[in-house]
Amino acid sequence: MSSEILIPRSWDPTQPLWVPETRLSLRQSIASFAPRACAVPKVNVLLVGGPGAGKSSLVNSIYSALEGEMVRLAARGTGAGTITTRFTKYDFEDLAPAVAIWDSAGWTEDTYKHGALNYVLGGHLPDGFELDQRHIDDRSPGFRPSPVAGDYMHVVFIAVPYEELSNESYLARARSGVPRPSRAGRRAHLLPAQARDCRDHARARGLTPLVLLTKVDQGSEEVAADLKTLFLSDEIREAVLSVADDLGVPAQDVIPIKSYSHETTPTCVIDILVLRALSTALSVANDYLRSPDFKRRVQSAPPAPPQSAVPPPPPTSAGASDDDIMAALSSFVTEKLNVVGGDFEVTDLDADEIRGWCHGNETSMCQEDLGLDPAQAKRFLRKARSLFHIPQPRGAAARDRFYTPQSDFITPPPSDAGAA
Repeated sequence: MSSEILIPRSWDPTQPLWVPETRLSLRQSIASFAPRACAVPKVNVLLVGGPGAGKSSLVNSIYSALEGEMVRLAARGTGAGTITTRFTKYDFEDLAPAVAIWDSAGWTEDTYKHGALNYVLGGHLPDGFELDQRHIDDRSPGFRPSPVAGDYMHVVFIAVPYEELSNESYLARARSGVPRPSRAGRRAHLLPAQARDCRDHARARGLTPLVLLTKVDQGSEEVAADLKTLFLSDEIREAVLSVADDLGVPAQDVIPIKSYSHETTPTCVIDILVLRALSTALSVANDYLRSPDFKRRVQSAPPAPPQSAVPPPPPTSAGASDDDIMAALSSFVTEKLNVVGGDFEVTDLDADEIRGWCHGNETSMCQEDLGLDPAQAKRFLRKARSLFHIPQPRGAAARDRFYTPQSDFITPPPSDAGAA
């Protein structure tokens, strides 16, 4: 009898190693990412999908995976209705300085009509634009008539929850190996028409649509019990192939993921899944920025309106006074951290005091004086360091960003007591 050990073979040759080193490598790659077009300071990643598809959960999961602790920036839906109604931009400060993710309202039969998707993809809708409108055009409040290259969407994620694959007979036929019927003979598509509309609009602009197969733990009891078996699961493999066939996209552009939902602490496997998806999107975005479609679109774009026709830009750190920087930090606390009416306002503090916090990584002072929670305090200090041009502190405080819990190691390091 042979003593050979048979190792299950993954159906995805790019399956990652589920180790902390993989997560750290992905974090560093995303933090150092740079768009391959001088006219684009940040790559814009668009998230589209139905209500409860997992778009806002993905935003929270990416931030948590980059931060190293659980963060909730976006409100999450449950599928009964959409929570996100405004077109919302999420920046990640120095965790991913060249990346912006745009969360959109879940599609319904009444949304994204009359060319609204083209306006979204073309950069006509700014951060905070109200998407809960039956008709969006150039007369809508806030509409941007002449977007520039940095306003465009550069890569698109179409979020499809596993539970949406409701055509059980189709999936059962795919799993059993029975030949699939032709499109003409198929009773119905697996996915809603809005998914194909988004695919078509993206392709019309030269974009490669990526599909996120979300909530994959609902597709397999084995995967639900152990996410590391994701790329060994026949059920997930057939779901990926079915979505690819239904939307007419390559199977390699369908990315199965699991975002944080009920978890209370980060895990290495979920971090790797969501960061791997984002890393793929950034690579695809850079391909687009080098494409003839993008170059032609930039060359043919109408000139930007004169400076007098647009509102003045917010204060920047280049040559800005302390008063300007403190005003910018105050706006950051109220608009990005959603903190209003604390015991102290940022502008009540001294700029030199904030500099001291930055140099000493004094998150406790931010929490105490500004009424911030730990995650908000970290974001505040990152923003303040970028405005004051103060480098990230070294030593133990800097290592917090890439902290790896001992439980994530395959073989935990020996304890000091054991060594003694």
